[in-house]
Amino acid sequence: MTSQPHAVGRVFHIDPDIRDSGQNPNTIEAIQHERPPPYNAGSWDPNRRPWERAVEDAVEKRDLLRRRLRAERSALAPAEVRAASEACCAHGQPLVHGTVALYSAVRGEIDPSLMKVEHAVWPRTGDDGSLAFHQGPLSPGRWDIPEPAADAPRHEPDVICVPGVAFDRAGHRLGYGRGYYDRALNACPGALRIGFSHSFQLVDGVDPRPHDEPVDWIVTPYGATATHTRAFKETS
Repeated sequence: MTSQPHAVGRVFHIDPDIRDSGQNPNTIEAIQHERPPPYNAGSWDPNRRPWERAVEDAVEKRDLLRRRLRAERSALAPAEVRAASEACCAHGQPLVHGTVALYSAVRGEIDPSLMKVEHAVWPRTGDDGSLAFHQGPLSPGRWDIPEPAADAPRHEPDVICVPGVAFDRAGHRLGYGRGYYDRALNACPGALRIGFSHSFQLVDGVDPRPHDEPVDWIVTPYGATATHTRAFKETS
């Protein structure tokens, strides 16, 4: 039986964008300076229509959730990430088959590469905003994330392991805001989609956008759960 990881407590959240920029992450002033201002702090326009304000509120809510969870995940110790990844891979292993799209885990992400797969492929991002899956080997690419070479053989996977900042129980995903995986998932409708998540990344709701693509399974260190969201959409 795979041992369960230790529960992770709440931490003081430092925005990873601040840490990566070379600013001093230990000063409250630096952190507060990067935080978005309150919704009505000086820029509130009473002439905006209610739906415009609602959209802005939803965008701000998603952005704050993204910042908070990225900071919490980046603060995890390597041993905590390893334990959580081992537990997730034990639960995810029975779901994978054939050609499996893994991903290079960074900044505390669950690492799906601990699973044994028949044929592994890896994501590579293009300048046009696309994301496709190729064979290895890997080398540092965009944002210093290991990825295959542009001329490496390309494959359509049977299973796609999906990273994310947050997931809800319906399978909706909050990513990094660039839409790479949403476009890739949309281009591979027949592939099984498995979201890998720390337990604290599983939230009540992520307020999905129309272009957001859901996953079929959510795997946390405590188990794997089918979402049935895509099956419901196809029959409704």
